[in-house]
Amino acid sequence: TFAMVLQWCKEDFPDGIGTGSWDSSFSWEEGDAHVFNWHPVLMVTAFVFIFAEAAIAYTWLPVSKPIAKAIHVALQSAAIIVMSVGLVAVFRFHNEADPPIDNLYSMHSWVGMAVVVIFCVQYLAGLYHFLVPEDTLPNTDAEGKAMYLAYHKYAGIVLFVLAVAAACLGLFEKMAFMNAIKPDETLYPDDPRHLAPAYYRANIIAVLMTLLSILVAVVISRPRSSSAGFASEPLLA
Repeated sequence: TFAMVLQWCKEDFPDGIGTGSWDSSFSWEEGDAHVFNWHPVLMVTAFVFIFAEAAIAYTWLPVSKPIAKAIHVALQSAAIIVMSVGLVAVFRFHNEADPPIDNLYSMHSWVGMAVVVIFCVQYLAGLYHFLVPEDTLPNTDAEGKAMYLAYHKYAGIVLFVLAVAAACLGLFEKMAFMNAIKPDETLYPDDPRHLAPAYYRANIIAVLMTLLSILVAVVISRPRSSSAGFASEPLLA
């Protein structure tokens, strides 16, 4: 999925949204429209790739609970950093366009910002409940941690599904802006539906991300394994 998003952002239209060259498809120069291309790549990296890896690592890695927890936190921290750069890219693209483009006006942006806010709240709440020494602050006793753990796990599932939904909305919003979902027999005579190849690529990416969200939801829903190779430890250790 990640490789397909990269390729989609690199190829020139009608195969993608780039220029056909890696050097010019991704820019950080002021006023360059291809600053935008960092946005889908970095947001998918943060909220689909790293988020999924963090969830799966915590549940399936054959390591002790403290090490699994450290890897989980490290990956989620990396997701926040990558996400932040991705947000800067899209706001820069909007604000530096001539004329400037309004921010936060679409369903994609609303769902996306909701994901960002919920993710940050979930991250901070997780640090508070699981990294703060037990009984040192309110709700950090064993009972408080156990109560929050169920919320943390299922909120994570909902958050990941919302992140994938936001990514899918973004893909098709971009295709709509580029008129890739409008049949054009002159431009695409060989396609039976006369649609741009970039549109089909976006559909494939969306299907793959949806399947990944189902897989991650199943993985997160299962308890951490205590089978061979995994340390059998208390849930809140």
